[in-house]
Amino acid sequence: MTPRRTSDFADFRRSRGFSVLELLLASSILSLIVFGLYQVFHQTQKALHANVTQVDVQEGGRAAMDFLVRDLEQTTSCNLSNGVNVWVNNSPVGRPITMTTLDTNVFRTNFFDDLFFLSKYNKDWTGTGYRVLLANPTNGFASYTNFVGVGSLWRYTATTNSMVLTSNNLLQAFVNASPTNMQRVTDGVVGLRLIPLDSFGRVQTTNPPNLATIPPWLISITTNRLDRLPVTFAYYTNALPAYIDLELAVLEPPTLDLFRSIPNAQSAANFLSQQAARVQLFRQRIPLRSSAQ
Repeated sequence: MTPRRTSDFADFRRSRGFSVLELLLASSILSLIVFGLYQVFHQTQKALHANVTQVDVQEGGRAAMDFLVRDLEQTTSCNLSNGVNVWVNNSPVGRPITMTTLDTNVFRTNFFDDLFFLSKYNKDWTGTGYRVLLANPTNGFASYTNFVGVGSLWRYTATTNSMVLTSNNLLQAFVNASPTNMQRVTDGVVGLRLIPLDSFGRVQTTNPPNLATIPPWLISITTNRLDRLPVTFAYYTNALPAYIDLELAVLEPPTLDLFRSIPNAQSAANFLSQQAARVQLFRQRIPLRSSAQ
């Protein structure tokens, strides 16, 4: 009987549960493991969302750049007296926003240019224009109402097969075009800038010296912009720039949604001025194949 009791007592001691201290220690270790796994999952999810956002904004920006590059490469001079071949005008209504970069002593001002140019296919002449407008969420149309620095890029085209090309009429039709006659290209645009360059890749601010005396070579350029670059320019008759530097700035979609949720225009502008890190820039130098330079 005694050996059996001793064995039963030993078995009882061996089957005893954990102490409170051991349970607390195990719970603490488990909590640390769960917290670490959560942090890893959170960072992975954050990186995934950032990548998705990056892909979205890059797809929209690249699509818009493809439209602009493909169209601009086909620019042709009309060779008619005072006929407009290329016309760029800094939007008089669009409100440029100055953004603070990561270096607080460096600022970036976004400008909006209206663009118009001619191209020809067989006997048809086409006037193409691009403009940044604010999309109205109530009806989907565009306007300049409360424009505070973010809009949608719109594309306009008009074609004529007239033997006597009236390019100025095509330009005027673009200037007066309503949004119903335009095609939306991409949203979240905070900057569209075009700079004319000569054949040496220099910013063109005057007639080329070797062509200035050959009529009817006409170029009209003003450079009263803050960065000393051309604010408006027009090429007439047989004149074209050798290259055009194109810069498109697009705001990331999540930041664009936050911007749109701000009801006050001034508050929205203040918010936008701090979002330089959320802007993707697309730049490309476009050669104009029909240029005589």
